[in-house]
Amino acid sequence: MNEIFAKTFSELTTEEPLEIYGLGDTPLTGDQLSKLFSVINYRFENLLPTTTHTERKPFELCKAICNDPLYETLAYAIVGRLWEMGISRSIEPDRSPEGE
Repeated sequence: MNEIFAKTFSELTTEEPLEIYGLGDTPLTGDQLSKLFSVINYRFENLLPTTTHTERKPFELCKAICNDPLYETLAYAIVGRLWEMGISRSIEPDRSPEGE
């Protein structure tokens, strides 16, 4: 997640695919949530490829990224947009037969 916050808005809003790893590993500050929402919302409105990788359900992800009630709505908006754009989610370990 830190690599996202090290970049500028213009670097994060190019047409290049953006893959987000580590979202929900630690709660984000209000400033981080605001920056993340700005980037995600821009990418959402402009149909730019964005993928988030997580094992959490939407509600769990909201609670993991925000532990401040003042920013809870912003966390839900971020997760909602990410979910619509494409969350790569592993629910269970791969149970395919060996050799396939």
